[in-house]
Amino acid sequence: MSEFRPPNENTILTLRRLLSAEFPGNTALIAQLPHIEVRNIDAEGSLEIRVTEDNKACVHSTVPVEASYSDTGNSDPFAPRVRILLHVRNGLMHELEFFKDDGSRILREPSDGELQVEVNCPST
Repeated sequence: MSEFRPPNENTILTLRRLLSAEFPGNTALIAQLPHIEVRNIDAEGSLEIRVTEDNKACVHSTVPVEASYSDTGNSDPFAPRVRILLHVRNGLMHELEFFKDDGSRILREPSDGELQVEVNCPST
């Protein structure tokens, strides 16, 4: 496993896009962004996240929000998509998981405008 490092710009943009959706705890998770370090944990680009300041979020799911995009530019609704899941553990961002529906290699990172975000625990 690699060492923890500051997140790159694309990681921050992806997290900001995920956290732009409204769900319980998103404000506290946004406040964690300036205080994160990441490290690669797999070949797909998944990242373990370490929050260096204890500002816990009250979320209703361990994966409160996720996003998807096509890494081939294919508009076919049945084509495999890349999934990005934000995992939260004990109120802190813990992992940004990347995987492709069909298990094939991810061809590229997303651009900000193409992420389709889905909330798993909507506000009540």
